[in-house]
Amino acid sequence: MTDPAKALLAALRSRCRPNARLHAMRSDTTPWRSLLFDGERHILDVVLEGPDVEGALRDLRHASIEADLRLPGHLLVELSVDGGEPQAAGQMVRLRALTLEAGSALSA
Repeated sequence: MTDPAKALLAALRSRCRPNARLHAMRSDTTPWRSLLFDGERHILDVVLEGPDVEGALRDLRHASIEADLRLPGHLLVELSVDGGEPQAAGQMVRLRALTLEAGSALSA
């Protein structure tokens, strides 16, 4: 099974192209469990740099509405895009996500 944080970061980078490059500055992952599911909560601080940072932000916000990023072996069930602090070479953004292991529901 793939690492959901790495798969999430790769999917987000792909979503931002060709408008901007996404660079991870900080990544924090904590286990998450419910009665039926196992997963992880992710916080990613990223910087967007490139010719159309606003376009990349729009693409990320659209991905958060649709939650349609493909993560092998996992399901993205929640994604939020917080703020956007201007940096010298781009824009800092905080992404929060919840991923679940595909097939992690317990049998009744």
